[in-house]
Amino acid sequence: RSGDRLELAPLYNPAHLSPGDTLRVAVLFDGQPLANARVAAMAPQQDRLVAHTDAEGIANLQLPAAGSWVIRSGHHIDEADARSARYEASASLLLTID
Repeated sequence: RSGDRLELAPLYNPAHLSPGDTLRVAVLFDGQPLANARVAAMAPQQDRLVAHTDAEGIANLQLPAAGSWVIRSGHHIDEADARSARYEASASLLLTID
């Protein structure tokens, strides 16, 4: 765990990915799987890819090309006990496919 409330955690070492492989990433909020979270993958000169997590907080993104990829997710929640009424978080992961 990173200590952040929202985390993106690859399920295996992304350094072993090749073009066309599927990245499996867990999305956690407060250490628990986050179902139905939107996860996007972006790379220069590639279409943006979007997936949603399953009930276990896992998203699968097939990364079609070599290069640098940014994987991003966000989450917000209303918190009546907090200093503000709404908590918003985003998490990013940068990886390179050779």
